[in-house]
Amino acid sequence: MFWNPDDLVESVAGGLRAASREADLEQAVRGVDALDELRLHPLIRDSLEEAGLGVWTEVRYPGDRSDGRRNRGRRCDVVLTPARRDPVGEEDPPASSAGAPTTDPAPPDRAGPLPPVSLADAYWMEVKAATQFSEEGPHRGYSQRLLQAASGDILKMSQDPLIVHGGLLLVVFARDPASARHDLAAWHLRCLEKDYPLGYPSVTGFTLADRLGNGHAAVALFPVR
Repeated sequence: MFWNPDDLVESVAGGLRAASREADLEQAVRGVDALDELRLHPLIRDSLEEAGLGVWTEVRYPGDRSDGRRNRGRRCDVVLTPARRDPVGEEDPPASSAGAPTTDPAPPDRAGPLPPVSLADAYWMEVKAATQFSEEGPHRGYSQRLLQAASGDILKMSQDPLIVHGGLLLVVFARDPASARHDLAAWHLRCLEKDYPLGYPSVTGFTLADRLGNGHAAVALFPVR
């Protein structure tokens, strides 16, 4: 299975850009940069679904399934499969952000539902967000807080032997493109200094209407080795 991180990043950025433009047209007091991390998740999931992917939320990590209790174990924010196919091996039917069934109805030229996708072929994605300026003012040291928050996600993904394709998606709202590039590079360097197994990211971004001090949104997907 081949996953293109550039395509994933562009899909997410496209969805967030559309939400940002909608807020601008509505002359909303708050833009997408005022959303906390959990409220960004539905926008991210919707953008990936619109790209034609299966989007499954809170899927239990493969390495945690030796515990027979299905309500136990760490869960991944988003698991992606092609063409809305199930990630096979999940004990419970995984949840889709659109509430879709776990298998698509069979097209007229097919005899049955689409075949499932192995956990090793799915793409596992953890999501984190950071904002340079909030409604309370500048967030000092926000990159350090982001590092602390993301470290657990990086390690649990890298230590699971059944995860082949995975990455950490960062959404950063900053003053301008230069600030976003600087902060992402500084954050990545800190990760490498701590020996976190991150590769080089796919990055894109778009301009924000400045409501809080943030004029740029950067979306970066760091592969987890």
